[in-house]
Amino acid sequence: MGFTADIDTGGTFTDGLFTNGHEIKRVKVDTTPHDLTVAWINCLRQGAAQFGFSTIREFLEKVDIMRWSSTVATNVIAERKGPKLGLFVSEGKQKSLYSALQKSPAVGFLVEESNIEAVRLPLNTEELLLRIRHLLERGVRRICISLGNGLRHDEEATIKKVFEEQYPDHYLGNVPLLLGRDVLKHQDDMTRTHMALMNSYVHGPMAVTMFKAEDELRQRGFLKPLLVGHIDGGVARVSKTKPVDTIESGPIFGIHAGAYWARLYELPHVLTLDVGGTTTKVGLVENFRPAVSRDPDIFGIPLKQPMLDLRSIPLGGGSVARGNAKEVHLGPKSMGAYPGPACYDLGGSEATLTDAYVANGFLDPGSRVKKSEKPRCS
Repeated sequence: MGFTADIDTGGTFTDGLFTNGHEIKRVKVDTTPHDLTVAWINCLRQGAAQFGFSTIREFLEKVDIMRWSSTVATNVIAERKGPKLGLFVSEGKQKSLYSALQKSPAVGFLVEESNIEAVRLPLNTEELLLRIRHLLERGVRRICISLGNGLRHDEEATIKKVFEEQYPDHYLGNVPLLLGRDVLKHQDDMTRTHMALMNSYVHGPMAVTMFKAEDELRQRGFLKPLLVGHIDGGVARVSKTKPVDTIESGPIFGIHAGAYWARLYELPHVLTLDVGGTTTKVGLVENFRPAVSRDPDIFGIPLKQPMLDLRSIPLGGGSVARGNAKEVHLGPKSMGAYPGPACYDLGGSEATLTDAYVANGFLDPGSRVKKSEKPRCS
């Protein structure tokens, strides 16, 4: 049996777990936010060195399985760093987005209410083009179309055709356009719409990172597939992965690990806790198995499809504190790995949760790198 390499990229740290079936080696490096693959390769390099390999190429010749999970997509949503989205929905659903709520939590979060357009039937091509142009003029960089009963009718495809004829791929004015039914074949209009929005919101950084990571492996002679962790606990090739699939993939594997240890120690009910630099996640193990929710949500955005019961909040060690005379707010902005909290002394100037821990004596200030040292980024 060859080696298995598992790497998990978070907003602050990138962790590696390497094994040959007999020994297990663990690696932790700083995430490099300017280019996540730098930390990824650094993690591989250190894992290879722990098994005595002088180069990554020599190590990769012995690797049979390469898996990658991350909270990259999760953190993009938590910190609200995605692009400006536009959305077409059926008339009368601009606020609810087909949910039972008067206003969907996704409105004002993933998409501004002013960038949601109602589609009137039968379609009026001239009116449709005018609405598309207005969205582009307002700075929209990705557009979703999710109509009621979208799986049964062809209006979504018709709108997409009109758009692509007016703004073909080779034009600078082209903006990626996504149909809700392309992301998820689900009868529930709300779930389909929310998933399409999340996919568009995280697509850019995930696509750049995943394909570059695969290219880095190819350049070093690794020709086997890079397998990407999914929110359902499975894995798939990069080319067969939708960005929304990767949301919470790292913490999801943590719940499965929690279930393994729960069975080992005969603990039927367990809570798993994953505290990162940007987000904190809580999972549940019931009767030695990961608990499943029929009505889950991702940062308060509801869905109607079975998922592991995982709850996340945009709060971690690097969360920035903002306050006034009455109260203090933490997050969603995080200082991440670089420049990091002010106590890292790497250029960070804003107070974070980690700084509060150091100031109160909960953390040893001498456990971090010295001022003269810099995190390895190449």
